[in-house]
Amino acid sequence: MRRESVAYAALALACALIAVLGVQNRQLRYDYAALIEDTVRPPVGGWLPSAQAEVLGGGRLTLGRTGGERQVLYFFDPTCPVCEASVPAILELSGALQRAAGGAQLVGVARQEQAGLDGYLRARGFAFPVALSTPRIRALFHLRRVPLLVVVDRDGRVVYSHAGLIDTKEQVPTILTALRATERHAMPQHVAVGSSQWRER
Repeated sequence: MRRESVAYAALALACALIAVLGVQNRQLRYDYAALIEDTVRPPVGGWLPSAQAEVLGGGRLTLGRTGGERQVLYFFDPTCPVCEASVPAILELSGALQRAAGGAQLVGVARQEQAGLDGYLRARGFAFPVALSTPRIRALFHLRRVPLLVVVDRDGRVVYSHAGLIDTKEQVPTILTALRATERHAMPQHVAVGSSQWRER
């Protein structure tokens, strides 16, 4: 009888240990995924550098820390299928920013060496400026994956960052909320939604 009690106790202990290891394993996977995610987009709350870029069609503009203008930076590649699937949301975001009084500037950023970029933009109705990225710009902004959308406040601080598919239902309202928060002076709050992050100031 005593031997059976010890066996049951050992079995219960083993089950408890397995359960604890399972919880720890899930937490480690979550932490690892979060770590990887943080390497493919600028961190919310961080500062973006200032970089000069050529604009398709002529002219130059400043990306990142502009010295007073809010920006929504959309990094994309015309050959990227996820970027193509994000086009409807980008067009909706562009329209919403144009309708907003004192809205932020939406700037596309595409690879300089992409052939047929001008035709791609016309075919999809992109009416916002598109800057041409260079290896230096990609290094400065730690660009490792597209599409990438980053909202920058007037001081050059990242208030929203999203890598991956941009959809109309979820991301666009969150982006607009993050932009509205840059006009308020609240205590900082940090919110993470999937592969998106934003900070309310």
